[in-house]
Amino acid sequence: MAKFLDDIINVTLDGRRQDAIHNTDNVQNPVDKLRAVFEKIKSSHQEMEKDELYGYNLFSRRVMMSEFVMMYPEDSAFFKEVINQKKVNKANKSAHFVECRIHVPEVTGLFPLPDWSVLRKQNKLYDDIETADADGNQSKVESIEKELEKTNKELFKEILKINLFPRMYYYTATGESIDKGRFCKVKFTKTLPTMATGLVTEILDDVAVTD
Repeated sequence: MAKFLDDIINVTLDGRRQDAIHNTDNVQNPVDKLRAVFEKIKSSHQEMEKDELYGYNLFSRRVMMSEFVMMYPEDSAFFKEVINQKKVNKANKSAHFVECRIHVPEVTGLFPLPDWSVLRKQNKLYDDIETADADGNQSKVESIEKELEKTNKELFKEILKINLFPRMYYYTATGESIDKGRFCKVKFTKTLPTMATGLVTEILDDVAVTD
């Protein structure tokens, strides 16, 4: 019965089966779409090294060398493991690391995904307050500030969700970044006894999903 219902949901009025990724039917939620993209990636990217997995980047930030070595000294096994992913044995002092929060379905499938609509709402409020301030509309500025206080509390809950996901690191001497929504190949480190930290081994430039 489930297969039959799936066929109904994903068939258009003229009889064409819709792609699960591009299906705009309201029945398909973001989690379904994410699952569909993972399935497509697995079917189209066959070259996987041992212990590699596919992951989805929820958030990333730049970590400068000085900060990274405070967490993982240059003589630590993990530091060497991260830079060795780029086939180098000595880090460039002007290079940096990208720290990502990665959703790996096999490991983090039960974790709650963040609600990005809260972040979009906050960004819009900041734009609105800038416009109101430029127009000299003080009463509107004060009204938006109150709304921002409420939204900031809501956003804090979403940040807590993001913090559940593993930190994955990527070394770059060429200023690369990994944007939100980007799919990557990742693997957990062998040098630390944890599944909370790992490495980004490859950025899949042809696949990204944004909300």
